[in-house]
Amino acid sequence: MSIIKSTLRGHKILKYRPTAECVLYLPGEGDAYGGTIRDISGNTNHGTISGATWTRLPSGLWGLYFDGNDYVTIADSLSLRNFTSFSIETWLKTASVVGQCIYSTDSLLSNKYIYLYQLATGKLRIGYRDDDALEKLLDSNTAWNDNKYHHILVVRTSGASVEIFVDGVSDGSSAVGVGTGAFLQADDLKKIGTLWDLLSDYFTGYLALFRIHLTAVTPSNYAKERWIFGV
Repeated sequence: MSIIKSTLRGHKILKYRPTAECVLYLPGEGDAYGGTIRDISGNTNHGTISGATWTRLPSGLWGLYFDGNDYVTIADSLSLRNFTSFSIETWLKTASVVGQCIYSTDSLLSNKYIYLYQLATGKLRIGYRDDDALEKLLDSNTAWNDNKYHHILVVRTSGASVEIFVDGVSDGSSAVGVGTGAFLQADDLKKIGTLWDLLSDYFTGYLALFRIHLTAVTPSNYAKERWIFGV
């Protein structure tokens, strides 16, 4: 659900109202120039910024710019553990791709992990391991690297399918070997902009409105929010 709110400067910013299944939402509201990007999902999964800088869109929305050596760390949290379905949602703008990690999480205890990656080809990849030793991979059909904002959504249902959406449209799906196990135990490492504990494959570009849902969601926020990003 979304609502419209006017800012003091006369801008109108689309405000996403998190549902109970949204366990991480980083809109950057009121955080600009600080070292923390606050989670307003109600779960206090705040992000600690390492190097990334604040940037403001013409619409008034604040986001983060990653210059290839930056990241945001999300602390371990009960709200981000032990789930089967998930949706990772964000807005991105990139212009230089050499293979870069958008988001990653890894359990030190169980070696279950998830990562969202942009390949050197410009295609997206979701990779994860849940209930066995086999890594599951799905790549988007389309490559993009055009210095424009795009809405990215990756959805994994409870063992039924995994699907990538770009700008509200399905851009790759699979129902083969997606796994049925739960993800994430204690001591998880969660990073935006790099690979968990390796601090490598850094993201270069702009990121805004990062969200994690512990359920499968539709790409409806693309149509509601696209005007904020001028697309």
